[in-house]
Amino acid sequence: QMEGVTGLVPEDGFTWFLKMKCTQCGEEGGFIGISASETVDVPGGRGEANLAGKCKFCARQYSIDIVGTPRPYDQNAETKTLIEFEIRGSEPVAFEPRTGWQCKGEESN
Repeated sequence: QMEGVTGLVPEDGFTWFLKMKCTQCGEEGGFIGISASETVDVPGGRGEANLAGKCKFCARQYSIDIVGTPRPYDQNAETKTLIEFEIRGSEPVAFEPRTGWQCKGEESN
């Protein structure tokens, strides 16, 4: 619920927590943290990503990249895109905000 929120943006170095589902077998894992400040090599020499791993059930490899920088929340926008990810081999099924947000309300300066 975002009633009364006029601004919302993650702090620098924010970690995004996503629950992912394998696109091959449908297995859902637990929440994983993805940070723009961290990069790893993608197995098989396919470059780098902010996170790379494999499904614990079928061993399909996946990678996640954060695209661009976070956008501030705009209460007047029809859709509320805060961040974009480029994901291969899995799909997000849940987001958990946790901590690290800067929030402004109607009554704050």
